[in-house]
Amino acid sequence: MSVGWSSKDPARILVTGCSSGIGRALCTVLHDRGHHVIATARESAQLTGVPAHAHIDLDVTNDASIAAAASAAGPVDVLINNAGVTAWAPLETMPIDTAKHVFDTNVWGTLRMCQALLPSMRAAGRGRVINVSSAALRGYPLLGLYVASKIAMEALSESMRLELAAFGVDVILAEPAAVVSSFGQNRMPVMVDDPSYRELTERAFRYLQGLRGTVLTSEEAAGAIADLVELDSPPLRVPIGEDAERIAAERHSVGDEQFERSILSAL
Repeated sequence: MSVGWSSKDPARILVTGCSSGIGRALCTVLHDRGHHVIATARESAQLTGVPAHAHIDLDVTNDASIAAAASAAGPVDVLINNAGVTAWAPLETMPIDTAKHVFDTNVWGTLRMCQALLPSMRAAGRGRVINVSSAALRGYPLLGLYVASKIAMEALSESMRLELAAFGVDVILAEPAAVVSSFGQNRMPVMVDDPSYRELTERAFRYLQGLRGTVLTSEEAAGAIADLVELDSPPLRVPIGEDAERIAAERHSVGDEQFERSILSAL
């Protein structure tokens, strides 16, 4: 049985993407629980006021930045891959450079961080990787690129969990649904120049906004993710919040035809 950490046995935790939203809130929650937090952002100056053991520059798309951050942080018990970006647009109109950046951050950034920090966890015979994914793992209109990146992250996490089990290292997927944060506001801009797609884009955007049920605050989401640091024998996937639990259940209970009909009728 893998054992979580606690205030009596605090973990040394590196969190990516701490300049705002869930990442920033995670630092506060984990720090208040007595853990040793290493907060990171592309520019550590953005971390002013974030309670943490250390503030470190980290760009998860840059190998040199990751190597420098891993050296500065030293061995950690827990890695929380929270850094992520999104872009909303019909896939036909999505610039390939934008698509590459989303995957470079959400998928390859996660893998780069794991490759940098897992050796010390394996050497210690204990460790945990928490990858922040999403409850929305179906092909919603406009969200195809983002969802594809999270499905790729999930597949990597499934394999990595099996590969690391013998070394005492857990891999967990935290799957939040809608969270009140700057994440949506910070999505990469994509101009849809094709007039044929404009009405669909507007309708799909309104539909996605209307899907939000029980919206979590960043602090609520962070609290649930922080619980995964302290949980004994964690499962692979953990929905974060009631809305995420509902969406996760629907992935298995609502078939493709029913899902498509519901989306197309709403559009």
